[in-house]
Formats: sequence, C-alpha cells, structure tokens
Amino acid sequence: IASRAASRSQCVTDQLTRMWRREASAAIALQRSSDGLYCPVTALAFASDDAVLVGRGPYLELISKRTGQATFCVTALPAATIHGIRVADVRGHKLALVFGQKRLAVYIVEDQ
Repeated sequence: IASRAASRSQCVTDQLTRMWRREASAAIALQRSSDGLYCPVTALAFASDDAVLVGRGPYLELISKRTGQATFCVTALPAATIHGIRVADVRGHKLALVFGQKRLAVYIVEDQ
C-alpha cells in the first residue's frame, strides 16, 4: 500500500512539473513584431482623457488612445511584476504609483 501511494504521489508530482514547464515556456515565449512587444497586461489605469498606463510584467507603457501606440516605455519595477497602477493628482501634479511584489515606484505623468 505504501509503495502504491508513493507511486501515485510521484505521478502527480511529475504531471504538475510537466504542466508548470509548459506554462512557464508559454509565458517566456513573448512575441515581437514591428508594433512592439506583446505580453499579458498585468495592470491598467487611465492617465488622462487621451492616454492609458499599461503594466506588462516589469514594464510601464503610456499608450495613446488615438493611435494605440506606446509613447513612453520604462522598466518601472526591475525584476518584479507590476500588479497595480494608481493615478492621483497631488499639488497640481499627476502622479502614477506603480506597485507589485514588495516594490513601489512613483512617476510624474505629463501631458504632451
């Protein structure tokens, strides 16, 4: 009985390992094209009437709603994933608070 339980446990472990490797390789296989980098959006916030802040992994992009193109891109949280973006007006300045995985970054959003 003990050897059957150990065998089942090993089988489940092997299945989970194979599943994790498939998902990890799918996450790593990001597509690049002439339009930019395509990967899952992890956070989203409206910066203004014409712009959207998008978190994609550690990258923060400012995307124009008119053109759909990124006008600004920065590695906001090196070695971390962006989980949230909050935009606030503080003393006449529009601030973007970017956070995730025990990290926080603050950016000033300027209309151009």
